[in-house]
Amino acid sequence: MFPPKILPIIFMKLIYYYTLYIFYLWYNLVNKFTIERVINMNITTERLILRPIIQEDITDYFAFYSDEENCRYLLNEPWNKDNMDENFKPKLENKSFLKRSSTLLSVVFKNKAIGEISIISCDMKDTIEIGYIFNSDYAHQGFALEALTATFDYLFLNKETHRIYADVDARNFKSARLCENLFMRKEAHHIEDYWNKGEWTDSLIFGILKREWLAKK
Repeated sequence: MFPPKILPIIFMKLIYYYTLYIFYLWYNLVNKFTIERVINMNITTERLILRPIIQEDITDYFAFYSDEENCRYLLNEPWNKDNMDENFKPKLENKSFLKRSSTLLSVVFKNKAIGEISIISCDMKDTIEIGYIFNSDYAHQGFALEALTATFDYLFLNKETHRIYADVDARNFKSARLCENLFMRKEAHHIEDYWNKGEWTDSLIFGILKREWLAKK
C-alpha cells in the first residue's frame, strides 16, 4: 500500500499523463482529417494539371531539386544522383521536409512535372501552410501563379480552409513577389529567426483569409 500522502500525487500524475494521451490522440486525428480533406485531389487549369506525385516524376523532380540556385532558400540541400531515390521516396508518401502531415502535388505541363506544391497541415484549425518549388527553365511564363491560384481556389471553395499562409526566406524576392501577386498580405518580418545552412536568416510571413480571397476574385 502507498502512504496516504503519496496517493494524491500519484493520482495527479495519472491525470496528467492521461491528458497528454488524449491530446496526442486529438492532434493526430486533426492532422488525419486535415490531410484527408485534400489528399488525392486533381486540379486542372488552362495549361496545367495538379495531381499526386508518381514514381515517373522522379527525373523531372531531380531537374529542379538538384538546381543549387533553386534550392538556395529551401531547408534541404540540392539533390544529387546518390541521394535522389532517398529524397524522392518520402514525396510518394506525402511526407514534407518539415515532418508534418502534408499533401504534395506535382505541377504538370505537357506531361512533364515542372514544379511541386506542398499543402501542409497546421495545429490551428482550418489553416494551411503552402509551399512550392518550380523548375527555373519554366520561369516567367506565369505557371507558378496559375498553379497556386488554382490551389487556393480549390482549398477555399471546396474545403474547410479559413486561412492560407506562406513562410518565405526574406532574401527570396521572387517568392515574396509571387505571394503579393496572390493577394497575400505581409503579416510579419521575423529577424534572424531561423538557422539554415550555416547562417541566421530572416523570414517573411504572408497570409490570406478565405473572405479576402473571395473578395479579390
